[in-house]
Amino acid sequence: MKGHQGGKYNKMIYQLAVCDNEVALHDMICKELELAAVRCGVQIQIKTFVSGKDCMEYMEDENAVDILFLDIDMPDMNGIEVAKKIREWDERQLIVFLTDHADYVFDTFEVQPFRFIRKSRMHMELFLALEAAIPVLERRRERFLTLKTEDGMEQVGVGSILYVEMLQRHMHYYLEDGREIIENKTMKKLLQELSYDDRFVLLDSGLLLNMEYEKAYTQQSVTLTNGMVLPVARTRVKEVKRAIGRKRGQI
Repeated sequence: MKGHQGGKYNKMIYQLAVCDNEVALHDMICKELELAAVRCGVQIQIKTFVSGKDCMEYMEDENAVDILFLDIDMPDMNGIEVAKKIREWDERQLIVFLTDHADYVFDTFEVQPFRFIRKSRMHMELFLALEAAIPVLERRRERFLTLKTEDGMEQVGVGSILYVEMLQRHMHYYLEDGREIIENKTMKKLLQELSYDDRFVLLDSGLLLNMEYEKAYTQQSVTLTNGMVLPVARTRVKEVKRAIGRKRGQI
């Protein structure tokens, strides 16, 4: 396990995992990640694996991994197969694929990777991936909304909100744990309270989605990780596509 300290963000130590069957590459990847951590000003610890099976079993045992750097072209169990297994219990895991074969990128869409890195360009692309991931992980550390309900005040973790719908002048918050909380508030006020968080995008004037839970998209709808399908207004298509592009690192 390796570590490095920095100070741009906070003193949280981010747990990274590298899974690549080429043991000779481990030191190089770890060194590049340590250099990237210096540039980003964060602390990291790195766990390495030579097989997808060992990596998956480690994560199945509820060991925390903030970012998984996963080689695609591995024997026995390739990286895409590992990612599919991980997605069975964790839809939010940040997965960064490593490969020498750019044509694999189209095969990875189903498992929603955070980034796709070419091994020939690791020096720059590992840094860019870590730099992009830190704000995502920071947001997940949780801020809270204080909701005023009929039963009193309730604090809700912003990251636990799947989506919010305005119905009859009330905001209905649908949470990751299946709960629904109702509050008397305008959408304008809620957007002001969430203005710091670019995960949230309007699908319609009265429907606000947390993009963390977006799994699939068409111009008419967004499918959530829990299987629910939400409609997208025609006037919001461009903004929703832009938000999805940001999430997937395309813009």
